[in-house]
Amino acid sequence: MYVRWKRNRKSRSAVLVKSERVDGQPRLRHVAYLGSLPDDVLRWLQQPPAVVPEWVWNSREPGYQESRRWRKYTDRRNAFWSSVGRTLRSVAGLSDAERDTLVAKLEAVVPRSTPAERQAMDERRAARGPSPA
Repeated sequence: MYVRWKRNRKSRSAVLVKSERVDGQPRLRHVAYLGSLPDDVLRWLQQPPAVVPEWVWNSREPGYQESRRWRKYTDRRNAFWSSVGRTLRSVAGLSDAERDTLVAKLEAVVPRSTPAERQAMDERRAARGPSPA
């Protein structure tokens, strides 16, 4: 099994596929949909900022548009990894070694959030307060 990236109009989807032979011909069998990311997020991930600036959390400071972009991209990346984790846990017949290999290949394209980024996102959510139910 391996991950195939499918391109849509404005996004790319990660799909888990398995190669099989049917009537002597190679065929790809769709195993599971892992998640998708917009192309702009993938481009940003190729050259992310080295350090998250302090103004990221303050909308009155210069660079507010960049801070919104950083938050959006970080949220999308976290949602992607959440989807990947749920899906890989649910795939039957996938060994731990295979799962680790697939995750490593995905991390080469979509790196996980750093602990500092996750802490900053958690602090931002805590400052916003509970969401209305």
